[in-house]
Amino acid sequence: MSRNLHLSFRACCAALLMYPLVGLAPAQDADVNTRARAAIERALRTYQTAVTYQDGFEMNFRIVARDKAGADVGQNEKLSSSTRFAYPNRLAIVADDSSVHADGQKLWQYNKTLNEYTESDAPDSIDIADLMASSGYNGPPHPAIHVLVNRNAGLDELFPMLNGYTKVQNEEFAGRAGVRVHGTFDGRKTIMQLESDAVPFNIWLDEKTGLMGELQVDLTNDLRQSLGITDKPKSADELAQIPPGMPTAVDEAKLTLRFNDAVVGRDIPATEFVYKPVADVKKVDEFTAMEPPGMPDPSKMVGEPAPTFSGNDFDGKPIALEQLRGKVVVLDFWATWCGPCLMAMPSIQNLHEKYGQKPVVILGINTDRAGMEKKIRATLKSKKVTFRQFLDTDSSLGMQYRVTGIPCTFVIDQKGVIRNVHQGYSPMLEKELVREIDKLLAGDKEEG
Repeated sequence: MSRNLHLSFRACCAALLMYPLVGLAPAQDADVNTRARAAIERALRTYQTAVTYQDGFEMNFRIVARDKAGADVGQNEKLSSSTRFAYPNRLAIVADDSSVHADGQKLWQYNKTLNEYTESDAPDSIDIADLMASSGYNGPPHPAIHVLVNRNAGLDELFPMLNGYTKVQNEEFAGRAGVRVHGTFDGRKTIMQLESDAVPFNIWLDEKTGLMGELQVDLTNDLRQSLGITDKPKSADELAQIPPGMPTAVDEAKLTLRFNDAVVGRDIPATEFVYKPVADVKKVDEFTAMEPPGMPDPSKMVGEPAPTFSGNDFDGKPIALEQLRGKVVVLDFWATWCGPCLMAMPSIQNLHEKYGQKPVVILGINTDRAGMEKKIRATLKSKKVTFRQFLDTDSSLGMQYRVTGIPCTFVIDQKGVIRNVHQGYSPMLEKELVREIDKLLAGDKEEG
């Protein structure tokens, strides 16, 4: 993370959770270490010897933050999926907008946004890292699968980032007896390359089965470090330089995973590992919007024609990008749960007011899921936003623009070509956008 805030919830969680955050490492307290070792070694035996596994998986990322006026600038997003696994190569992970199925013979990957699916030969064993990197799956990453498929991996190989354990306590969770293990890991050694070398985590393990019930990662201090927030009070001059909506206090930043109804050894019908496409889903060799290996980069679209779209805006009025030719268009991808997006809102609104009488169109692209219209309207009202909004509830437009994190802002010229892309929020965003828009307007006048 950096001080130029750029949050991609799924990408962030995928990178952090590709390797589970439990394991065995030295602890200063011998009793704590002994109890943690016993609980976690039992859990590892349960997962690594399981013939089948299934659960209902939930992930929640919650930030509680305030700006200099005390206004709430936090965020809260939830993702969920159902998981079925049978060793060595049968798998079914079904999320709201994508899925992966493997029945031991065939592997199917489905992406609802693209309305496409692929079919190929199933691998001899599931490599979850490769699968997630190459598939159209867009749901929450599941950390338990990493352990289920790596049966011969040692503790150090599975969990290289662990510092040690700090506390072990008996605790009832969801009506079940169990133990909660607390510890820290080195965030610099994760794929996310966090700034803290001691990120707190805790995990609850079922006393009867040894299975995980909940995993929590406390990212509060890391987020504070990335934002430059300290305990030292800021002067009046320093506060004056901080734009509205920018966090000056982070009370909590926590990632919580819950493994509901987790069970091993229960028979799973073979049909649950088979993907059954509905009539209008297209079978393809490769997903049409998939990027080459690696994270899609919207900045690579500079100089390319902007993907066209049409429909009704949030107020039911028709809008089409092609009909805006001859004008400078600014697209701002955002969501109500995204704190940095809300920080950028005043800057985008200022552009709308500044260029209201000029050939410039400011259009918000809201990426909240369907059913969030009431919250979207409340957010727009509280932020005093008056520029037009277009709903991208299935992320189809965001995928065309290769958006992997929000806020993400595109400047499109009068000929429909992308000229600038801004990923994340910074206090300089408005100034940079004004310079880019003015340059395009000046060029338009010179040519005309």
